[in-house]
Amino acid sequence: MIAGAPFGLILFVAGEPDPGIPSVRDSTVHLTDRLIGVYPPLGRRTKPSPCTSMAADDAQPLPSGEPPWRLPPEQIHCVNTVFEMANLEGVTLTVIDVDRAGGRQYLVDRWFGENELIPLLVRADGAKLDGIENFTPRKVREFIRGR
Repeated sequence: MIAGAPFGLILFVAGEPDPGIPSVRDSTVHLTDRLIGVYPPLGRRTKPSPCTSMAADDAQPLPSGEPPWRLPPEQIHCVNTVFEMANLEGVTLTVIDVDRAGGRQYLVDRWFGENELIPLLVRADGAKLDGIENFTPRKVREFIRGR
């Protein structure tokens, strides 16, 4: 439990306004990653599992007049890796966009400082894993296991 909340792991990400789906010619990102990355995974699961705390009502509604929100492909890859490892380890995972935390702003204030790197994974004991380069399946699994 982290700061009075029923979370095993918290993954902080930073979304951005969605400029639209880029042309296949303009990017080296695979089409499946582009399609998955159109909207943040804040309201979906990689597969049904009781170990994730993500639910459709966790997604933040868009204020009127604002563009759709998305995660960059690199962060989508990190989120998917953490979801997969959390599912394998049976650990609860919550994903929070630091720019749209809503009712979870207290978690951003508590765990995410101005010098933190995105993405940032926080374990219940306060240990942190940050930076895209550290989100390999092996490193994430070892982090989740507390090694």
